[in-house]
Amino acid sequence: MTRSLVPLTLASFVLIATLLSGPILAQDEPKSNAQTDPKDGTTAKGGSANDGAGDSTAKDAKGKDGKGRAGADSKLSDTPEAREKREAELLKRFPNFLGELKRSDGFDKLTADDAIWIHKEKKAVVVSGHICLRRGALEMFACPSRTKEHESVIAAGAKSRFVHAALLAVGAKSGKPVQWQPEYAPASGTVIDVYVMWKDEAGKKHAARAQDWIRDWKTKKAMADAWVFAGSEFWNDPATGDRHYSADSGEMICLSNFSTAMLDIPIESSQSDGALLFEAFSERIPPLRTQVRLLFVPRMPPKKGKPARSGVEAPKEATSAADSSSSDGTKDDQ
Repeated sequence: MTRSLVPLTLASFVLIATLLSGPILAQDEPKSNAQTDPKDGTTAKGGSANDGAGDSTAKDAKGKDGKGRAGADSKLSDTPEAREKREAELLKRFPNFLGELKRSDGFDKLTADDAIWIHKEKKAVVVSGHICLRRGALEMFACPSRTKEHESVIAAGAKSRFVHAALLAVGAKSGKPVQWQPEYAPASGTVIDVYVMWKDEAGKKHAARAQDWIRDWKTKKAMADAWVFAGSEFWNDPATGDRHYSADSGEMICLSNFSTAMLDIPIESSQSDGALLFEAFSERIPPLRTQVRLLFVPRMPPKKGKPARSGVEAPKEATSAADSSSSDGTKDDQ
């Protein structure tokens, strides 16, 4: 089916964002035919449906200085002690983000089903979800529920368009999705730190960087790259006239590059099954169906005289990849 793409503008989401003081209609969820293993969520994976992104060989894409990439946390220690320290820091930084989210604690509800909230003071978006996969190759880290759970670690209870609206509401700026023609150009936008919070069977609270649950196929180390707010796109169905936000079909937090991604990584990362860069870091992921909270925290530009606030222990140079991107959404694919 031919798609007529429509630019995704800030104005398109302001109306939704202004409704934060009251619930939006409950969300309908598309059905999925994926058959998963009851133990670890894996499924026999067929060919990947490329959505305008092409089938390129995955390789490292360096930044302008030839060294780092936007938001990359390659200097972080990945020892058990370092991860334990980061967990303690995250639980201290976000003390009331597990359990009931209350207005009195600074939370505003975006959807009627309690799946997505924002905390204006912390400039954080909170999305409820659950673990849907613990082993195998990944194209996404998180997807909306009942879309692409066969290749995502977390199934989120909110649609991508509402997460986009919430990110705008806390100050993030969407940039541009990946470009493949006439040459590869990585996705751009505000760098977004993604954290996961959950309770174990004993009720103990835990927190981790999303990257700590993702393993590089080659290095066997945790993923270093951060995500950027690419912003996806709208498209009009010519048969029905209905307007759709493309990332609602699954591409909420991507690990392979998609022109429909809401969040993407700013390196060249193939969708081809034989060239996927990342897999689930099974040893670090809680059991299937564990309830989690996803936190989306934009790395805001530094105020005059103050260092930028970024991810836990993030390098000073990692702030935003939005310098050369549009602040009001994506453009049409050519």
